[in-house]
Formats: sequence, C-alpha cells, structure tokens
Amino acid sequence: MGWKSIICPREVRLAYKRARRVRGTIRRRRASLLLKAGWPRPLAAHLRREGLPAEVLQRKQGILSLVAGDRFLRYATRPRPVLKLQCEHAGWVALRERGLGGIVPRRLELRALGHGALLEADLLQPVALRDQLAVTLPIVRTLVGAARPVATGDVPMTVEMGLRLARLAGGGQLPASFATEPEIRACFAGPLLTGLSHQDLHLRNVMRDRDGRPVLIDLKSVVGGQVIALDLLNFACKYMASREGSNVVDQALTAQRCDWRIPGIEPVLELVDLPRPLWGQLFALHALGSVLLKRGTSQKISPILLRQLAKVLSRDWRRLTGPATVQFVPLAVDEPLGSSSPRLRALGR
Repeated sequence: MGWKSIICPREVRLAYKRARRVRGTIRRRRASLLLKAGWPRPLAAHLRREGLPAEVLQRKQGILSLVAGDRFLRYATRPRPVLKLQCEHAGWVALRERGLGGIVPRRLELRALGHGALLEADLLQPVALRDQLAVTLPIVRTLVGAARPVATGDVPMTVEMGLRLARLAGGGQLPASFATEPEIRACFAGPLLTGLSHQDLHLRNVMRDRDGRPVLIDLKSVVGGQVIALDLLNFACKYMASREGSNVVDQALTAQRCDWRIPGIEPVLELVDLPRPLWGQLFALHALGSVLLKRGTSQKISPILLRQLAKVLSRDWRRLTGPATVQFVPLAVDEPLGSSSPRLRALGR
C-alpha cells in the first residue's frame, strides 16, 4: 500500500494503474525473450533439468514470476527481492507453526538457486466474486480466534508514525475535527486482541488450491504481535475501495459517517475491539503510518503531500452525516476484484 492507495483521488489512481499495466506488459515480454535465450542462467538450467515448459507472468520489484507446469515459481537475485521471498516463506512457516496450516497453501518451498532464491508453490485459482466474502470470512475468524487479549498500553508503531505524520501536516497538532492525541492513545490502554497479523488483508489475497480449499496468500505481510482490530478495519476499507475505485482513507471517512454499517462485512466488524466512534481516525493513522514505515522514516515528505494530508485530516470525522448504510455501485462482471490480469490473479499474485 502506497500514498496513491490511501489519499490519491480516483482519477490519479486509475491513471497510475493504466501506466503500470503498460510498463508491466513491456517488462513481461522482455523477460520472456531473455528466458528463451537462457537468462537468467540458473533458472533456465533448472527448468531444463526439470523438463518444465515455462510462461513468464511478470517481472516486478526484482522478482520474476512464471508458470512452470503445475507450479508457480518466483525467482530473484538482488538482496531486497530475495528478502521478500524469504519473508513470504517465513510467513507461511509462522502460520503453520501456530496451528493455522489449514488456511495457507499446502506447499511453499524456498531454495537457493545460483546467486539467488527460488520460491515454488502449487498453482492457485481465483475465487468468484459472488463467493469471495463467504470463503474469506472463515479465514478472518480463524486469524482472530488465534489472537489473545494483551494489554501493553503501547500505541502500535503504525499508529504512532501516523500521529507523527499528522502532526507534521497539521502544524504540530491534530485538527479539532479529527480526534485528539489523548483520545487516540486511550484506545490502546486496555487489553486488545493481539497476534499474527496479515497486514494486507483483502479479498484478492484469498484463493483456492487445487482441492478447492480457500487459502491465504501474500504471506510476506504476516507479522506477529499486532493489534488484530487494525487488520479488520483495513479489510473493511479495502473491501469498500475495491468497489468504488476510491482510496482507503476516503472510504474510512464514508464508513465513519454511516457508523460503519457496511453490507456484507458486519461479521468482520463485530470482531473489532477498539472504540467504534474512533475507528475511522484510528484506521487513517494506521494507514498513513504503514506507508511511512514501508517507505522509510528518513524519506523526505513533499510539501504537496503534506497539504493533501492536512486536507484529508481536517474533514469532519466526528459527525454522522451519511446514509443509513454504505451504498455500493454494483459490479457488472462476475470476476475477482482488482486490476491485475486474470492470469496473474489465478496464480495468487
């Protein structure tokens, strides 16, 4: 999740996605030609030894993704992309060790290959739109069921960084229409469900394996010792954003003004153990802090971004002015949500 996902207008996000698709197509074709020519050599040699025909899907952030027979392979050589593959495997191991093997793929193998790393998994299939909530909710309940109440009194790092950024955008303090810092900190004073967190929990990150079993993917996002309620609010806002094309912070404000009455995901929101009147503000800070931590706290924040943040935070987050429930524009096509190609979605990317 980047700045475009949390505060950029719909038109900007759509333009970015179109440009990214064009760039992705060019990179994929180039990678396909190179693989046919025998590069990267360790991967090409591995495919020849295994007798596997290969189809390149994408090259993104230094990771080459491809289909080889009934397998989904990801290969990387540079340190940071290799670390991502290692984190994916570590997340899979962590969930299995906590007794949650029933919600992850049965097989995920990490091996050294040449100067890089190869991550191999079975192919996965997308979940039809009409079934996505039905198969996702049991996984959400399983994750929540594995959490335990913990009282640390500490504000999560994402929210702490969000507060820091909000103060910077607001000239040293939070807008009066948002929430006060003592109100935010008081939300974390008591015991809260804490455990393994999938920090990018949304419908596209649930797929089906070859047996039809729903499984959780993108396991590099799994982190232990996290406040689960923030995951659930993230899930709700991404669910709304996927249907409206807007950013998640705008959706949090929309939900806040409807008192978080969102058709279809009431069972998820019933599990949130933070104070309901501040759900929108807490999620907004969590989203801002998550991006800041991902990009690096030493990264310079542009004045344009700070002005946009100040505008977002200065809206009236306290007043309930919306309709009785959140209203969605129906989707016309029965397919998984998102802008990725159907082929990539079918493989769990």
